[in-house]
Amino acid sequence: MKSFSKFTKYSVITFVILFILSCIANYIDRIDEFILLNIPIRKALFVCLLTVTGLLTALVCNSISVATFLTFWRLNSLKWSFFFKSLAKGLIIIIPLSIGIYFYDWYLREHIMAASVKQYIEIKEYGSPQNIEYDFSVNIDEFLSDFPSTLPKHKILFRIDSLKNIYRSNINACRQTLLQLPDSMATEAYKTYHLHDLGVEYRYAEKTTISNDSLCTIQNNILYQQATRLAENSTVLQRYLLEYYERSANTLWIYICYLILALSGFLLRYQPLKKILAALAILIFITYASITVNSYGKIYTHKVLKTVRKIENNQRNAYQKIHEKTKNSIKISSK
Repeated sequence: MKSFSKFTKYSVITFVILFILSCIANYIDRIDEFILLNIPIRKALFVCLLTVTGLLTALVCNSISVATFLTFWRLNSLKWSFFFKSLAKGLIIIIPLSIGIYFYDWYLREHIMAASVKQYIEIKEYGSPQNIEYDFSVNIDEFLSDFPSTLPKHKILFRIDSLKNIYRSNINACRQTLLQLPDSMATEAYKTYHLHDLGVEYRYAEKTTISNDSLCTIQNNILYQQATRLAENSTVLQRYLLEYYERSANTLWIYICYLILALSGFLLRYQPLKKILAALAILIFITYASITVNSYGKIYTHKVLKTVRKIENNQRNAYQKIHEKTKNSIKISSK
């Protein structure tokens, strides 16, 4: 019970410290943007808090790592049997935490990501999401559903399966088109369109009765369009696969951190200059954890900003068309 209380105390203290440092680092990192856009301090703090909340599972993994090291470094026994017993007892805490991390990453984080994007839209030139829906007849929730980071688990898995089927179909189409070309033209197209990198097996026609003009059309137009569709599909599929692995990473990472830091803490006990080494190890790890969390924050923020930029770029033309149609309809009705 004493070890459990120490573990809990170290975890809570480290988590609070990392959470506060992450909020401060996130605010400092974007303070120029907040000042440029004249964002109120309360609003800026809320945006930073929302961003760090999206990194909650990473913060938990880092705090568990520090707590594990300190707890096993201060064990009273040097016997390996005691180490393994303590390691097994610690799983009583780690397993529920990993389940909570899995639930959070898969069922809560997409809502936080969507809320973060809406907050960024609100502080950008378009105003609040409600105004966008009213002025441009765009459903912001449906619009956000095009981005993997805002989707629930079942939709991500469904889209991955669909994109894989489309990907295989596009590969087969490229293969069949290559079979219509002679070796020289097939080789040129295969290299130019980077079909090898896209997973297309090289093929060519040993004999062909198609005219040269038709062959040029197949090589320069048909195969080009097929390769373009295949590349676009591959890019979208990689985005969804990356999102899938990102949401699953922390569930596995907490076990890796627990095992490595428990062993490290136990091995460093009662060594010469133990206090200096332990203090140095803790300092290095906390610094590394802070940098890691801060980098996660930047990645997360970059993802949010990238999503917002896609929203702006994809919808700017749509907004202009909506306004043009509205103006035209007003002119027609006035006549």
